[in-house]
Amino acid sequence: MKRYPLIGASGLQVGKSVDLANVALFLMTKATEVATEYDWVLMKFGEGNLAWTLSQEPVYELNRKELDDVSKGNASPLEVTFEGKATFVASSGTEPHTIHEILTGYNFATGAKQFYGTPETWLSEYGCPPYCCQLEFHSIPQLECPLSSALGEATLFRYFRASSIGWDTSSKRVSVRGMSHVKIPFVQRFDFAAAYAAELGDEVLTEGELVPLEDLGGTWPDDPRAS
Repeated sequence: MKRYPLIGASGLQVGKSVDLANVALFLMTKATEVATEYDWVLMKFGEGNLAWTLSQEPVYELNRKELDDVSKGNASPLEVTFEGKATFVASSGTEPHTIHEILTGYNFATGAKQFYGTPETWLSEYGCPPYCCQLEFHSIPQLECPLSSALGEATLFRYFRASSIGWDTSSKRVSVRGMSHVKIPFVQRFDFAAAYAAELGDEVLTEGELVPLEDLGGTWPDDPRAS
């Protein structure tokens, strides 16, 4: 019984578009291979857009010109793009990291390699993958309405490699396109009102008080490929 792939079958594309108004982005990386904490740059957006797309391409097979088996096709990384106007930019630690330094791993003042990156420990020990970082987006209702008790949303894109980076100094607009080397992003609802309760005591949450999810007591699942 001979089977043939069904030529021209289209796969599934699923994606999401997010308004970046009142969204904080943490661009995160590690300085060394043994670093236990992330270096990061925080961007608070006044307006903009985040879009991501995942693709699945199942293979449909024919038997005597009739539909038969279906199998998994090739896996594809996530396509991620974001662009918008930054109203606030800050970095962790005493060194003022920049957006493009986190995205590329290089010190733009000296041209030297500055960051080790986010290690993909599941990859072959014989491989030497290009530098990558991770993107953590926080949609925080309390930035617009400090007394709100609504849950926010946190989205994590691991192993992000930028293919295009645009930065307009005069307008403070950034545009970035690239791939996240995972099949799906991690997305979770999060109680930012409770996490920032102390900061919201004066009925205002400022950009300088924002920190990554794990610093708020939140957690992200481990990459299942690393085990």
